[in-house]
Amino acid sequence: MPNICLSSIEALLSRPVPVSQVVTPATRKRQIQWDALRLDLLDAEISGNKVYKLLPYLQQAQRQGAKRLLSFGGCHSNHLHALAAVGKRLGLPTIGIVRGYAGQPLTPTLADACDWGMQLHFADKATYRLRYDADFQQQLLARFPQTLLIPEGGAGATGEIGAAAMVQTLLASVADPPDYICLASGTGCSFLGMLGCAGLPEQMQWLVMPALNNAAEITDKARQVVSRYRWQVLDGYQHGGFAKLSPQLARFIVAFQQEQQIALDPVYTAKLFYAINDLINHQGIPEGARVLALHTGGVQGMRGMQAKIERLCAANESEVLHECA
Repeated sequence: MPNICLSSIEALLSRPVPVSQVVTPATRKRQIQWDALRLDLLDAEISGNKVYKLLPYLQQAQRQGAKRLLSFGGCHSNHLHALAAVGKRLGLPTIGIVRGYAGQPLTPTLADACDWGMQLHFADKATYRLRYDADFQQQLLARFPQTLLIPEGGAGATGEIGAAAMVQTLLASVADPPDYICLASGTGCSFLGMLGCAGLPEQMQWLVMPALNNAAEITDKARQVVSRYRWQVLDGYQHGGFAKLSPQLARFIVAFQQEQQIALDPVYTAKLFYAINDLINHQGIPEGARVLALHTGGVQGMRGMQAKIERLCAANESEVLHECA
């Protein structure tokens, strides 16, 4: 592995992050304090929860003497975007196995990754489905020797160890622990890592919003974690599925960003904030509660979705039905 120092990455995790207050007519009426832990402001390029999940993999690569890092993602992947930025910053080669086809126009996400030195290798859907297959992974490691393979999204037990550090960031950033901590979930890595940590009030409750149609899977995983906290997995806020948009969500994103001056990403945090707003409006969160939403970054992905959001906001009902078909 190149002679690198991880202190610059580790330093990102050792300082408080800003907290923004979200004020709506319903929060005023019901005296609910809704705050957002702005992990999206942690770093301009390696924002949100990605750096937490990546750090233990970087430490593992350093111990093993790996010469490069390889991982997987789609054309708008926040994970690959962050991994490429880490590689650039550390002088460490990175490889991205991308779901897609060679020759297709690069999204802004992939263009950034290329600019930061990531080698992109495209895989069709059938090949990409093999990303968890042990034989396929061995083929990749034979092709790219002395490489550390990182699961998609930084998931897995190693990523959960890193995600647990977000609890300390939360405690350093928030004066009074909330009644509810809310976060979006993909594989569940961040939630599961934090759920097993001590340090927060036992009466505090987790509200987890899956961005995929995998609420049952996240529930099963959470039941296996030894934890003192109460938690609930919120199903029904996927707006059509992973990385899908509904007209209601598109209009919420535009209105929320204008009113609150907080940028959202359309895959995770927009759906989380939509869910919280819906719960507050319909008494799903009790009067007088303190709510903390974890803004886990990913706003760079908005660049690839902006045109679709504008179309959905402007479309009439018949056009919306066609758009979503």
